[in-house]
Amino acid sequence: MAIEASFTFLFNIAAIMIGATIGAYVTRLAKQPVILGYVLAGAIMGPLALNIISSQAEMLALAELGIAFLLFGAGIEIDFGKLKGVGLVSFFAALLQVIFTFAAGFFASASLGLNIIEALYIGGILAFSSTMVVIKILGDTHSINSLHGRLMIGMLIAQDLLIIVFIALVTNIGSLSQQVVIQTMLNGLGLVGIAFIANKFIFPSLLKFAATSEELLFLTAVGTAFIFMDIASFLGFSIAIGAFIAGIALSGFEYNVEIDGQIRSLRDFFSTIFFVALGLQIGLLSSAFLNLTLWFLIIVLVFKPLITGFILYTLGYDGRTSTYTGFGLSQVSEFSFILAATGLAAGQLSPDLFSIITIVTIITITLTPYSFRHGLALYNILSWPKRTLKFETPSFFRRRMPHEKLPEAPLKNHIIILGSKRMGNRIIAALHEKLPMIVVDHDPDRINTLAKQGIYCIYGDVYNERVIQKTNIRDAIAVISTVHDKEITESIVKLIRKQNQHAIIIARADHTKDAVKLYELGCDIAFIPELYTGRKVAQYLSEIFLGEFEARSRNQIRDKLIKNLIDALDFKQDRPTLEQLKKIQARDEERQRHAKTMAFKRKQTKTRHSKKT
Repeated sequence: MAIEASFTFLFNIAAIMIGATIGAYVTRLAKQPVILGYVLAGAIMGPLALNIISSQAEMLALAELGIAFLLFGAGIEIDFGKLKGVGLVSFFAALLQVIFTFAAGFFASASLGLNIIEALYIGGILAFSSTMVVIKILGDTHSINSLHGRLMIGMLIAQDLLIIVFIALVTNIGSLSQQVVIQTMLNGLGLVGIAFIANKFIFPSLLKFAATSEELLFLTAVGTAFIFMDIASFLGFSIAIGAFIAGIALSGFEYNVEIDGQIRSLRDFFSTIFFVALGLQIGLLSSAFLNLTLWFLIIVLVFKPLITGFILYTLGYDGRTSTYTGFGLSQVSEFSFILAATGLAAGQLSPDLFSIITIVTIITITLTPYSFRHGLALYNILSWPKRTLKFETPSFFRRRMPHEKLPEAPLKNHIIILGSKRMGNRIIAALHEKLPMIVVDHDPDRINTLAKQGIYCIYGDVYNERVIQKTNIRDAIAVISTVHDKEITESIVKLIRKQNQHAIIIARADHTKDAVKLYELGCDIAFIPELYTGRKVAQYLSEIFLGEFEARSRNQIRDKLIKNLIDALDFKQDRPTLEQLKKIQARDEERQRHAKTMAFKRKQTKTRHSKKT
């Protein structure tokens, strides 16, 4: 019997991995998120179709372990230093968003015929968002350090702290008392306290020693995850909560990048099982439950992002950041899946309601990559009435906006800098005392800082026509965009060319193929950060303008600037052609393939050497 059970378990794992691989190939060929392939593979192998996976309880246990390792990796990637400036705002916004969304879910469930206990579960399940999914997508899109990325991470951390208490309380709802509440909060504080002590007094020395060996560092990281899982389970919390706290305890060290790389394969394996296991739970629902499913989806996909965006907007953030953050958090949390499974095991949720929750979780998580991909389009739709009717932001919101610094008279022959993050900040630091300039940014903290430094600055969307007009774009001699978002950069170039045919446009392109598109739209220089730093941009601008600004005509300045910048990029002609750029693109892709091959060979050599020693 034991051998038969082991064979069944291995068969299930093999079926899941084969199905997930096929699903991943299909979605990759269709240029869709790979998560969709995993979920569809589970749905096909589950009771909805082939029904070839038995013992789904074991798969759910593995899925919870998958969630734990995903959250462990997510915790390691969190850099609290980068949340400086948005921490309190994120916590306050998350608290308000959870309260409003919980209330919407609770009252909607109660009005649709669910009992009080079920309504409490549904309110909590719909209120929280997925840390592992959002951080993964932010990493894939290189948006973790963006303003909306930092706001999302801050809000997710706050939500995870709130859900620790919520899960413990709602699962003990039958015996809820003041003593239970106090005990739960003390247990939560104890778990966080252990992590804090380990982070400050144990891990610095332990990791320094463990870093001398790749195997030892890997075992230390995984062992830490399991220790915190055990502690969390002993204190009455989910193992996923323990893993997330363990990841946070290990974050901030110089070894966390290496740890994250070492556990990535393990994390990907378990996360694949989790998403396939989600698909396994899909069953046929009667038409009586479709109404519930539809209302729950409306709350998560429409109400939650809108209320989140509204809260952030009232706190002084611009419409685009608020929209990106709101729709980026428009999914159901992995903790909600654990909460639903706990309620099902305790008999507090019916199997049909659990299936509804699973379907809502799958749909919202699957749609999340599309929310990120089409965030700009969503913002344009929501801001259309304001742009069309041209009404001003109400004074209630303007009071919370940062203090801009505007020149007394409109600037002329000046430089406009769009975005003041790392690269933009270097350009500003090098040029603000030498050249007339004005900065546009949508980060309130950056605007306040620039204003205090005496730098002319405007708060708002860098591609908003009304904001750009405030910079006196028609008399500008150059516009430098350091924005990394491809769609926004393209919109900026089109907008600038519409307002000023002669200004030099310098824009960031993350890839050579993006640079090709920018040149087609009228950009003069598309610089790739890996090749061309903010310091170099500032240096060439300074050399051309400084001391000769008034003596040169606009065209002379423009021609020399373009020539110098092109020379710095090893272009020998006066202006690179599209054919040249495409050749460079092919060369860059070949270099990337060669670099990956060499990195793999170095890793193999290092592994063989470590085994010999």
